[in-house]
Amino acid sequence: VVICICEKVVKTNCEKLVILNLLFTDGLEEALAPLTKMTPRGLDYNKSKPNILGRDKLLASRGSSLAQKDYYQPNHAYIPIKNAKTDFMWGKIRVDIAKGDFLDETVRKETYELKSGKSVTWCNQFGYDLTDSMGYGNPWEDKLFTNKDGNKQLSTGVDYRVNANAMNEIMNSYPDVFHEVSLNESWNYVNAGGMVYYSWNSGSSSSGHITTGLSTDELSTIEVNEMEYNFGNVVQAGLKVGKFPLLGEGGVYSDAKIKNLQAFVLIESFPTLSERLEYKANPLKKMTPKEISQIPNKPMNEPELKLR
Repeated sequence: VVICICEKVVKTNCEKLVILNLLFTDGLEEALAPLTKMTPRGLDYNKSKPNILGRDKLLASRGSSLAQKDYYQPNHAYIPIKNAKTDFMWGKIRVDIAKGDFLDETVRKETYELKSGKSVTWCNQFGYDLTDSMGYGNPWEDKLFTNKDGNKQLSTGVDYRVNANAMNEIMNSYPDVFHEVSLNESWNYVNAGGMVYYSWNSGSSSSGHITTGLSTDELSTIEVNEMEYNFGNVVQAGLKVGKFPLLGEGGVYSDAKIKNLQAFVLIESFPTLSERLEYKANPLKKMTPKEISQIPNKPMNEPELKLR
């Protein structure tokens, strides 16, 4: 569906004017994406971030697309497994399991060391992939976290990814990358197209959970322990895969988990947030000489003059 046709003028470092005739369709954000990556070198990025206009819709579309993949479903392999012990009609055998294959109970016990009835889920991998699909790479990479032995470890290496508990620890430890906001405030960032993660740390060896906010026109309200919480929709993998309410009936998190539920904005995803946070921390640093000169001077009283 054609909305309109317009012209954009972009000035490159070579002082040349490039006229772009853009046909605005449902793919508007894709068309404008390269313009958000301008540098002195020009439009030469391989992987550009989506434009802020329509970014919320792009996030919903990519989240929905990812949720259809077999390898995010409960008890399916996201990571291929070599020589895994599995069930067979005449006993146990060893097989190679490909990405997306079903994981039977023997695999879950032998490979993932899970108790009977427990499921293998991939909320962390979904969060990583959705973030990367939006052009933000892996913001949890090269960060310190506490491993299962209780030691600090760097989340580095080829395709190295931590679980939901460690993701939560990293988001709490790196405020220059992730900015924590209240649950109610978080939806302002979500609806403006920012990447907002709703994270719960289990506080134990079992993994917690992470899910990503989706733009929601009409927020719902729930009251828990005499506190009102506004909430909208999220997209995720886990025991449930797809789009769901964050809280309430059919929601991702139960009422009991709300008190330990945290919301983090990926600072890179929200234009001007880093500048506003810097100004809040050090407002004088951002003031211009003209602004400083306009600060009214408090006249010194007589005792102060005598002391001087």
